[in-house]
Amino acid sequence: MRRRKGLRIPLFNDTDGGNQTPLSIGAILAISAVELLKAFINVQLLTTDQLAWKVGIHLTFVVSGVMFALTDRIAESKGRH
Repeated sequence: MRRRKGLRIPLFNDTDGGNQTPLSIGAILAISAVELLKAFINVQLLTTDQLAWKVGIHLTFVVSGVMFALTDRIAESKGRH
C-alpha cells in the first residue's frame, strides 16, 4: 500500500500534548450532541426521564468543557502554560 504525500488530515497536523485535551473534549461534545439529536429525532421511543438524563449528561459535558477552557485561558494569561 502506497502512501500519498499530499493526503493529510488538517485537524491533526499540529497536535501535541498541549492541544490533545481540547481536541478530545471537542470530540466528546460532538458525539454527545449527535446522540442527543438522535434522541430528539426518535422522541416517541423515549420516556421523559430518559430524555432528561440525556440532556443532563450533555449539559454536564458542555459545562465541563467551558470550565476547562476558562481554566486553560486563566493559566495561559498568567504565563504558567
